[in-house]
Amino acid sequence: MKKCRGTCSFSPCLTGLSYTDVYHLTEQHVFHEAGMTWIRKPRIKTGNVCHIPYFPEAAAIIERYRGIHTRAFRHEPPKGYLLPIPGCDTVNIHLKKR
Repeated sequence: MKKCRGTCSFSPCLTGLSYTDVYHLTEQHVFHEAGMTWIRKPRIKTGNVCHIPYFPEAAAIIERYRGIHTRAFRHEPPKGYLLPIPGCDTVNIHLKKR
């Protein structure tokens, strides 16, 4: 449940990214420019590149889950993804329990 809560708050509250965009987030999308850190990533649905400030709260969530790979799949999780996003069904089940 804690993983769902942390990753779900990362998505809409701290970045505005959709579930699939957060799922595909990698270290390559994080940039340091002019003394600030940004997420620069093409959106999965539209392909438009978004520029999002990388707030300390978002960084704290990524650090909390760094190295944890618990995706709800039958195969190996993709390498390099920043957050252990469970499958959509798993997230919905945990959110409904609340």
